Amino acid sequence: MNSSCPSGKSGIWLNKLGAVSGILVALVWMSMPAFADETLLPGDKLVVEIPLDKREIRWIKSSGLSGYKMAKIGIAVPESFNPDTTYPILVTCVTGDRYLNNIDEMDKYWPQSISAGWVVVTGWADPHPDRDTKAYRRAVTVAALRGLKEIIPQSENWAIAVAGFSGGSKNSAITAAYLQKEGYRITGLFMGGCNEDLASYAMKKISPDKKAFRAIPVFLSTGVSDAVSTVEDTKSVVNSLSKSGFTKIRMETYPGRHSLNRNHIPIALDWFKTVEGATGIPACRVESRRSKD
Repeated sequence: MNSSCPSGKSGIWLNKLGAVSGILVALVWMSMPAFADETLLPGDKLVVEIPLDKREIRWIKSSGLSGYKMAKIGIAVPESFNPDTTYPILVTCVTGDRYLNNIDEMDKYWPQSISAGWVVVTGWADPHPDRDTKAYRRAVTVAALRGLKEIIPQSENWAIAVAGFSGGSKNSAITAAYLQKEGYRITGLFMGGCNEDLASYAMKKISPDKKAFRAIPVFLSTGVSDAVSTVEDTKSVVNSLSKSGFTKIRMETYPGRHSLNRNHIPIALDWFKTVEGATGIPACRVESRRSKD
């Protein structure tokens, strides 16, 4: 992406000196040269690379993967973005597939999400992992939110929902648990084409704050003709979540097979905002309990 803004648009410009300029944000950023000459335009998607930090690299190595030094992050902000306003964040997760990645998968979510007033972010790292590990997912997502904070410092205080389809819906539950354990406030889970309850698994194995985790609204979306994740499968997920103590669960169906229903994305995001007793949008992070491992 060019460093200059197209006619009629203003952007967050990261110049060669590391300074961020433009009418939206003015801050000095001397430590992230990988962002040089990139522009984050409201209503558009930006993809940049940042170095993984030592903790993120250690997480990836702990799962038997190696050779990772950089992470790609994808960011999209609403057309009317104003850094003085609080926005909710949507983190997107792709299914485990050697030909798919979070950066490309984000394109299925960000246009509808920014129209609903959300900032969208995701992370990935090359080479594509030969094994899809929870530690890898944790590392690239935390790196993406760290990169977002470098561009928009106040985003650290914004509430987060996590979304995915099929295997990505399961990854979204795992990711939400890790992020909550990092100290972020999770305000929603969008789980499309989901045939297995990994939210309950994540609550037990990753050990986020159980009371707060059970309070997360969960939106399940499934096609009536889906043979991979059938309506009955999704009902079983609802029952499993209920048994685990989740109380804010909504299931919606649509005509179709095993494919993401993009019309359900803004419906879910609006629902997250209005669920009585939800963790809150806008909201500040809970007191940080960031792990040192």
